[in-house]
Parts: sequence; C-alpha cells; structure tokens
Amino acid sequence: RDYGVKGQIGLEPTLEEFISKLLKITAELKRVLKPTGVMYWNHGDCYGGSQGRGEGKGNEYGQMKSQKKSMAKCLMLQNYRLIIEMINQGWILRNTIIWHKPNHMPSSVKDRFSNSYEPVFMLVKNNNPQYYYNTKTGLMMDRKPKELKKGIDWGFEEIGIIDKNTFNVRVKDAKKKRFLQGATKEEIENYKKGKIKKVNYWQSIKYWFDLDAVRVPSQEPNQERPRMGQGNQTIYKQKRTKIPKENAESFGSPRARRYRKTQDKEYLEHFRKKGSGGHYDYGGINDPKARKEIIKRMIQRGKNPGDVWKIATQPFPEAHFATFPVKLITPMILSSCPKEICKKCGKARVRIVKGIQDKKPSNYRRDGGGIMGRKEDQRGGLSGYKKTDFQTLGWTDCKCKAGFEAGITLDPFIGSGTVGVVARRYGRNWLGIELNPKYIKMAKQRITAQPVPML
Repeated sequence: RDYGVKGQIGLEPTLEEFISKLLKITAELKRVLKPTGVMYWNHGDCYGGSQGRGEGKGNEYGQMKSQKKSMAKCLMLQNYRLIIEMINQGWILRNTIIWHKPNHMPSSVKDRFSNSYEPVFMLVKNNNPQYYYNTKTGLMMDRKPKELKKGIDWGFEEIGIIDKNTFNVRVKDAKKKRFLQGATKEEIENYKKGKIKKVNYWQSIKYWFDLDAVRVPSQEPNQERPRMGQGNQTIYKQKRTKIPKENAESFGSPRARRYRKTQDKEYLEHFRKKGSGGHYDYGGINDPKARKEIIKRMIQRGKNPGDVWKIATQPFPEAHFATFPVKLITPMILSSCPKEICKKCGKARVRIVKGIQDKKPSNYRRDGGGIMGRKEDQRGGLSGYKKTDFQTLGWTDCKCKAGFEAGITLDPFIGSGTVGVVARRYGRNWLGIELNPKYIKMAKQRITAQPVPML
C-alpha cells in the first residue's frame, strides 16, 4: 500500500525486508510497553503475484521490484510470519482475534472465496508476576506477606452448593418434591451442602487485563420462534421461554415429548430414552456430567467474549483509506488500558468482583430440562440453579495516597485517529505516531472533537 510519504513501510522489494522493518518497530514497541501492558496488532495479508507489494511500478517514495520466490495466487502469510518472529524475540501471543467484517468488500475472483476477516493479535511481553493484590482487603503490594493470616490473607469458603430442585422430579410428584429413584441417600441428604475449600485471597498481576469490563451480561433467551404446522407452514409463533398450554397435558407420553415439533433442538439432542423414567433427563442426576455442569453454571458471571468479533467496517469521509471502526477498538481500550494508575508506584488498580445469584425463578427451557405442568410450581429436572451475574465490589488500592492518573494508549500508525478518539472517550491518555502531515492534521481535529468524560 502506498501512503504517499517518504520513509513509509509497505513498498519493500521483498517480503523478508518488509518483515525485517516491522520487527524493528515491534522491538521498540516492546521496549516502551509497560511490563503489565498489552499490545493489539492488526495485520492483513496479500497474495503472491498480485498487483500488491512487489509487483507495482514504484514511485518517488519507494521502489518496488518483482518479489522472488513468491508463488502466484498464494497467500503470503506475512502476518503470521511476522508473529512467529515476534514470538522468537520474546513476545507472548495470548489470542488471535478474528475481526469478521459482515460488510466486507465484494470480490470478483472466480477461483477462491471472498476475504471477509482480518486477524488481530493480542500479545504481552511478560508472564511473571509484577505485583499482587488482595481480593479481601483490596491492598496492592510488590510481594505477598511472608506470614499469611486467616480471614485477611486466606479463608475457608463453601463452593458447589446444589439446590433441591437440581434433582430430577417426576411431573406427577412435583408438588411433593419427591426425588427420582436414581438419587442416592447421600445425595438427597447433602443436596444443600457444598464443599469447604481453602481460598488464598492474594492474586498476582502478570499483565493488566480487565475481562469484567467487556463481559457479555447473562440474559434469558426470549426470542420468538415459528411452530411448524401441516405442510411445513408456520402457523404461529411462541416465546421460547413459554410452553403452550395445549401441550402441557400430553407430556405423559415419552414418544410424544421426544418428537414434538415444539421442542427445542437442544432438547432433542440431549433426550435420553434409556433410564430416563419416561421423561427428560437433561443434566439430571443420572448424567455423570451433571454435577460439573451445575457448578459451572452456578459460578457463571456473564459470558466471556469470544475471539471472533463481528464488527462492520466504518467509513470516514475525510479519509480515502480504511479506518478502524470504533467498536473494534473499544473492547481493547476498556480491557487492557487501566483507567487509574498510581502516580507514585505505577500500579494499576484492579477490579474486585463477586458472583451474585439471580433470585428470579429459573426457566425450564433455559436451565436445561425442567418438565412443567400447567402451574408454575410443577417442575422437575435441572431447574434448581439460578442465573449468576457479576457485581463490582470495589477497586484495589496501593495506599500511596499520591493520586491516580489514566493509562496511556500508543498507536504507532495512528492514521485518522480512531484509537485516540476511543481513548479520549473513555478517559484514557493517548499517543500517536504518523508520517503523513495530512493524516496528523486530520487525526488532531477528529480527536479533539471527542468530548472528555466527566470525572
């Protein structure tokens, strides 16, 4: 790509020279990055033998020559070649995020699929503890205390509490809450008891990453779905979280329940005919995986964002080149750039969270297998656990009493200034590097137009 400025990178005669120049830049980025810092590197790819780097005519800013040893129509893997060399130089690759572009540019080629994504590499420079914090007291220290005190540095906590409704209950016995015959005497007696575990309240920080800032909150599925009638015609829609009254009484027939079209695909996949007692046994006590599933769901604190981000490209009228969409940069800033760092010791404050269980009754479809009659209290199966979300209890403190300042985000190729816009929007400091004077002016105007959040 030609950026029209002397000293630019991207018009090298060989791929090796291009990667060599980038490695010099990444080495400097590693030098200035804090030990607790995170770097996100977006890097697309090109095809050998195309009118890309190595096949153009060149200009006053850089002379391009035909690349040797490049196979025509073959992806060059320039991004992964660079990342491998960076790993060899000490970088630690934590994620390869797929930036999927639903509005990607159409392609006229006939011998391959259209390119609809770019990788974003999440890298850190350090894998050793830099400082510690106490989840009980909120204190931050360079090292853990030599003598750990009970109730301050460690304690006992009960985990894995299982509710009574966890055990599968037959519909006809639901009001009496009779347990299924498969439940052992010990399981019935200990259904409310969890395991006591020794917990260390001290946690280490290797690099600063606030996952809770970008978690997807738990929510109930409530979308409408069609019910298929005769001749595959949609006759009406119903909520997934509701069950039709006209079908409630017919649940006595295992065959009817197994093949009913109003059942979710998830139900049919997990239906177990053998040993099911004539009803669904999804996640019931007969399932050896049930306990792990129950505990996993009980401690869930919202969804951990995945590494495939579906984000449309965002046009910027003043720039003819591609710009980062704000939605792509936002989770990077929020999760990896601290909002408060001690002015004296340089430690970034860490969020302290606690899982909070929802008091609302669990839903039979969402929770995986309760059989409900006409009344709300007639339920069975794995309907005893409740949805758990997270709650921020507070933030750690170093006790320096020197005040805090926002973290700094550096963009070495700032272009139109999207990174600076997002950083300013969320109260972070920013730095940008750019060779083209026109882009510098454009970025300054765009960033300064972004309002600073109120303290």
